[in-house]
Amino acid sequence: MSEPIRRVPVEIDAQGQVKAQSVTSPIRFGVRAGVGVPPSKIIPIVFVPGIMGSNLKTKASKGKPSEIAWRPPNGSVEGYNQAKEWEKRSPKLRQALLDPDNTEIDDGGDIEVGWFASEEQYRARGWGEIHWDSYGDWLLNLEEGLNRTFTRGATPDRRLIAAHWRTVMNADRKGWDAADMPALSEAELEKSAQYHYPVYALGYNWLRCNSEAAARLAQKIDSWIAEWKARPGYQCDKVILISHSMGGLVCRAYARQHPDKILGVIHGVQPAVGAPLAYRRMACGTETSSPNNGKIDDLKMDYFAMIAGKTPAETVPVMGVSPGPLELLPNHLHPPGWLKALVKEPSSPTSKEMLALPKADPYDEIYRDMSSWYRLIDPALLDPGKKYSGYLSQRQMKGATAKCIEAIDKAERFHKEVISDYYHPNTYAFCGQDAHHLSYGTVRWAGNWHRADSMDEATLRQGKPKSSNTPGKVIADFGSSAGASARHAHPAQPTGNIAPQPKANTSIEFQIQPQDAAGDGTVNWQSGEAPAGKVKRLFRTTGYDHQGSYNDTNMRQLTFHLICKIVQGAG
Repeated sequence: MSEPIRRVPVEIDAQGQVKAQSVTSPIRFGVRAGVGVPPSKIIPIVFVPGIMGSNLKTKASKGKPSEIAWRPPNGSVEGYNQAKEWEKRSPKLRQALLDPDNTEIDDGGDIEVGWFASEEQYRARGWGEIHWDSYGDWLLNLEEGLNRTFTRGATPDRRLIAAHWRTVMNADRKGWDAADMPALSEAELEKSAQYHYPVYALGYNWLRCNSEAAARLAQKIDSWIAEWKARPGYQCDKVILISHSMGGLVCRAYARQHPDKILGVIHGVQPAVGAPLAYRRMACGTETSSPNNGKIDDLKMDYFAMIAGKTPAETVPVMGVSPGPLELLPNHLHPPGWLKALVKEPSSPTSKEMLALPKADPYDEIYRDMSSWYRLIDPALLDPGKKYSGYLSQRQMKGATAKCIEAIDKAERFHKEVISDYYHPNTYAFCGQDAHHLSYGTVRWAGNWHRADSMDEATLRQGKPKSSNTPGKVIADFGSSAGASARHAHPAQPTGNIAPQPKANTSIEFQIQPQDAAGDGTVNWQSGEAPAGKVKRLFRTTGYDHQGSYNDTNMRQLTFHLICKIVQGAG
């Protein structure tokens, strides 16, 4: 029979039966329905998205139904509409909607049905929990590609390698930073074809500590493995984890507790030791431009900033009390000195670097310091809705500041005790090191000192914030202390009739400088390559931005290659 074949969707029910639906058609239609029977050995693929990639809703309470708290837009029109809607939302409303204590996962997001399951089954696999525009096509691509390795040739006895696997085998591995890595062999594809790969997604409350997301991942993986084992004739013991961005932190926390449940891990664009961008967004609002952007890309960034918050008054009430966002800050393993202050004095033609923090540990030097002009958190902006006025923390501190310190403490414990520098033994990672997608390798405050007496680091650190809610700017006041060391070095001036002197300018307006490091537009190269030496291989790559990493053809092909390599170790 030479009629073309139309593949129809199939699903495996709870009893292990393969089911498919088709329709009758006239003989002249000339297309046959084809049903593929999946292998009985199962390796679940579990995708864990980045921060803001999971849909959230408010908790229902006292007869009040839940409402959408966070469901990112799908498409440019919806993006524009959401940006305009979020732009109107006050800090108080943002605090109420994105409250880490009053939100939960929303599984009602948009999905599209693929070839291997019904919509009901896809929702049971978590696909409705994550942002479709960012990840939906990737989930479908994984499910379709992994479960079709070979196709029928011109005659029934002839087998061909599926087209998408041929592109993986023939990919330019220089684009993966892996020119020395051999291409996949047909024997490796044969081993891969012995397994069925249902694709799952894990949504999680990214406002809360990533330890909680890891605990949810553990519960879900146990449940999914048990479901497959309960189907007569099916085998399932381990999963492959694929992470995007902060999802890598979740996977590492899970892997450290359950390494035996994992066949392998692939981390994409993980902020492995945090990213200075997180400080930038909390301290002075979300960035709206990048040096190498065109007008369209800057416009997209501006719309995102409307949603995420352009000012500290909009970002701090959410991020300042939420452990998840705080766990994206540069941690104790990030190269020090990423927070800098540059000052230009009247006598100097150029600015001088006068401050570089942290010198050792960022938690006490920066994050818990709420009085310095370069502080991460302005406590006056933490609680526009007066939610925490009666809050008492375990430290016996009160109010919103106590809630913030408690969240910072959780982030520190997560960094130092939960994940540290751990990676599962069978881990691969790729990161962006693209000079066309600049990230914040350092956050640089720059300002002019207008007085004749000189500024030094000790004096600079004594400055107090005078104003800090202008996007990208802060005014630091130095009062009578500024230049004290220089003045004390001079002998006392004679007394007598001295003409009145103009009032000294004791403040500096500091402004954030543009992104300065190669990366992916979000994660800097220093953090992206931190897994080097701790994973089986790190791939330093270019050509994509952070959110679009798994929509990049090269990174998709690399991920398929790595999955096939991981499967070679399956029993």
